[in-house]
Amino acid sequence: MKYLMINDISYLIKKRKKILLALFLVPLILLLINIAAKITFVNRVNLCMGTNWIGFNQSSILQFIMLLFNLSIYIFLIVDIYVKDIAYQLDNIFLRIKPSKWLLKKSIVFINITFILKLTQYVILFLAVVLLGKSANFNSALRLLFSDFIYIIFIQFLFIIIYVISACTSKMKFIPYFVFAFLMAIIPKNIYGLSNNQILGMILINIIFLFLLTIIFKLFNKKIIENV
Repeated sequence: MKYLMINDISYLIKKRKKILLALFLVPLILLLINIAAKITFVNRVNLCMGTNWIGFNQSSILQFIMLLFNLSIYIFLIVDIYVKDIAYQLDNIFLRIKPSKWLLKKSIVFINITFILKLTQYVILFLAVVLLGKSANFNSALRLLFSDFIYIIFIQFLFIIIYVISACTSKMKFIPYFVFAFLMAIIPKNIYGLSNNQILGMILINIIFLFLLTIIFKLFNKKIIENV
C-alpha cells in the first residue's frame, strides 16, 4: 500500500500538477475577489467551494459553477488514478497482487489522497481569511471539510461503479452513464446543509460501494481490464 500511495502522489504531482494548481488556486482567487464582501466565514467558504448550492437563482450561479468545478476535477482524478495503473503498469502490479486486492488497496489509498487534497483546499482558504484580517471559525471549517470530503468520496465511488459496470457491459455501454446523470440530478447538492444522518448514510453507502467494487472487480477483472 505504501508503494501505491507514493506512486499515485508522485504521478499526480508530475503529470497532473496543473489540475492540482487549479484545484487550489481557483477557490483562493475567488476568495480574494470577494474578500471585501460583508459575509460570514462559512458563506465565504461556501462561495469558493460551491458547498451551499440549493437551487438556481442569480446569486447561486457562481456556487453552482464551483460545485461542478470541484466535482469534475475529483471525478477525473479518481478515474485517472485507477486507469493509469491498468493502462501502464498492468504487468508490474498484477504479477504481485490479486486484482481484487489491488482494487481494495487502491481505493483506500485514493480515499487518503482525496482527504489530503480537500484538507489542503480548506487550509489555504482558512489561512487566507486569517491573514487578510477577516473572521474565521475553525469549528465551522472543520465540519464543512468533513461533510465535503464524505460527499466527494460518495460521488467518486458512485461514478467509479458506473464506470466499471460500463466496462463490463458489451452492449448499451452508455446506459450506466445516463443512470449516473439521473442520480446526480436527484442527489442533494447543499453540502453545507447535510444533516448528521445524511452524512452517516453516505459513510455507510461508501463502505457498501467499496465492497461492491471489490466484488465486481474480482468477478470481472479480465473484462474490465480489456475495456479500460
